[in-house]
Amino acid sequence: MVAGSEEFRTTRAIAKPMDLGSCPVLSLDKTGTWWHRFLMALPEPERPDFSRIIEVNHIRAMINAARAGMGALLVPTYSVLEELERGDLVPLLPAIRPVEDWFYIYLKRTKAPIRRHRMLAEFLQSLSPEEFGS
Repeated sequence: MVAGSEEFRTTRAIAKPMDLGSCPVLSLDKTGTWWHRFLMALPEPERPDFSRIIEVNHIRAMINAARAGMGALLVPTYSVLEELERGDLVPLLPAIRPVEDWFYIYLKRTKAPIRRHRMLAEFLQSLSPEEFGS
């Protein structure tokens, strides 16, 4: 989800993805690679070029920076549910769904027969994205 403070949304007039190109965005890296999944969800002509990337090295710090109005952030929805509920953050572009993340489970052959390892793998495979927020 792309979110920011209400003040940030209104003062920056963010209505479409290209609007993000002229405002600060918060990212885990200075190059903006963190935003790749969001950008890939957009047609190429609609992808903003980020002119001002603020590197923040922790998701919780990024959330707090967004609450303070420092920039737009991209985080998993589940990580900001409380902030959204309280109104500290608002969705900036709610209609855009970033490309899904994937995870892989690797078990060494020697560890696969161990019950707790099998149970963890089964649990991870049973998770659905809806469990982490829309």
